[in-house]
Amino acid sequence: MNQLAIDFDAPLGRKLRDRGMARSTGNADDRYPGWAERAHGYLLEFLAWHDGNFMAEELRQFAYEKGFERPPSERAWGSVLHKAAKQNLIRMVGYAKVSNPNAHNTPAAVWTRA
Repeated sequence: MNQLAIDFDAPLGRKLRDRGMARSTGNADDRYPGWAERAHGYLLEFLAWHDGNFMAEELRQFAYEKGFERPPSERAWGSVLHKAAKQNLIRMVGYAKVSNPNAHNTPAAVWTRA
């Protein structure tokens, strides 16, 4: 039985991830100065209110319902969550399918308070 050989470069993947997060957050901050900092504040408020596991889409909905600006790309939220994980505020506990039908059932990270 033949297996596909996959040349996976993990350091390059992390570098590209970080570059993409910086770009999307930079775009949000360009359009709405201070966006990333305020988004972090909404995350802290969400964590104080929400108990249990959550996905980024739940955090985004929480913030938008409170009147927070939508960034040019929803991917900007990734850097907010990544920063919070580095600060040991949250940790990833797995993956689940997103509820947005336009995302075609793609899996996304599930988070919880650290």
